[in-house]
Amino acid sequence: MRRIAVTLSIAVAVLLGLSAVADALFVTDEERLEAFVDAISGDIETGRIDDALSFISTRHEEVELRAPDQNEWFGEGDDAELGALARETLAPYLGQELELVQHSVRVQDDAGQVGVRLRGPRGLMDVTFELRKHGERWYLRSARIR
Repeated sequence: MRRIAVTLSIAVAVLLGLSAVADALFVTDEERLEAFVDAISGDIETGRIDDALSFISTRHEEVELRAPDQNEWFGEGDDAELGALARETLAPYLGQELELVQHSVRVQDDAGQVGVRLRGPRGLMDVTFELRKHGERWYLRSARIR
């Protein structure tokens, strides 16, 4: 009886170990988009801005930025301009926090949508991001601030 219990215990431990390894090796699209949510929330710092900008490649996707009072398009080759705009816009807020109040992540085939409600230096802000998958990477297509 004891031998059966030990054998079963070993079998369960092996299965759990294999399951943990498989889970660590396999990253879902939802987890990749959760990394985007992590990059755009929290303390506003240079490294976090760079993390968020890593989801932008105008070679893969043109980017549309929409706010109540403006609408801008960035086409192929505009990565540097878009990065400079993001850094310039966020510079006065370095060291402050964008608190993640609520978020949702939806994936359908190669299209993803991330919705966030953030509390920042200027109050609450709702933003919807549309992303498109290229290979294993997700790239921003649009951001709509409400």
